[in-house]
Amino acid sequence: MNSLDSRFLRLGDCFAQKFSKAGTYKYIVTAGAGSCLSAAEGEYTIVVTPAKGKEKKAPESSQHNVVVRVKDGNLVAEPARTEISMSDTVLWHTPDAATPGFAVIGEGKEGSFSSGALAVEAVYSHAFGSVGTYQWVDANGSNLRGEIVVEEMEIKERNDCLKWIDTLSKGTLIHVVGGKAEPSKVKILTGQTVFWAVEKAAGISITDSRLLVRRAVR
Repeated sequence: MNSLDSRFLRLGDCFAQKFSKAGTYKYIVTAGAGSCLSAAEGEYTIVVTPAKGKEKKAPESSQHNVVVRVKDGNLVAEPARTEISMSDTVLWHTPDAATPGFAVIGEGKEGSFSSGALAVEAVYSHAFGSVGTYQWVDANGSNLRGEIVVEEMEIKERNDCLKWIDTLSKGTLIHVVGGKAEPSKVKILTGQTVFWAVEKAAGISITDSRLLVRRAVR
């Protein structure tokens, strides 16, 4: 299973960004440091169309999926152009374990977004496949931090197995506003997913603290 680090998305990670303002946004997908894989030439496009009519109610939002994979020796995002409505969300992920760690970085006249610097109306999720205690921090310098305790469910009979399978469909949400994350500590079972919903923050990452220690030692 991949490491916990929103700066380098891999299989088991997702990055989602909500677009609340109409406009055209250009973005790239780029491989993490140390990878010899290059991104395909050109930028990718998200076109956000304004809400129609004068409805008082907020429009229902939809999710649009973008798949990142290796194609012809390059890192690509498919589809290359995504048309959405205001308040919709775009979600990037890879279905392939061979895809190297990557980042999504984009901007438009109405603002910018980045998987490695989560700021406004962004979500990062990670599926935990190994038992242990994970102390996560913001690698970009803030004091934001928290703890994920991953436990293994004791399975003695078939019914226990069915209960564990049922828990896999239930994610755990951590809400981030400014320099505060709630809850700061959560307990889950192996295979479950944790979602960090960033309402507003100063460009943070969600990173296993052990990764920063290793890099400092090097």
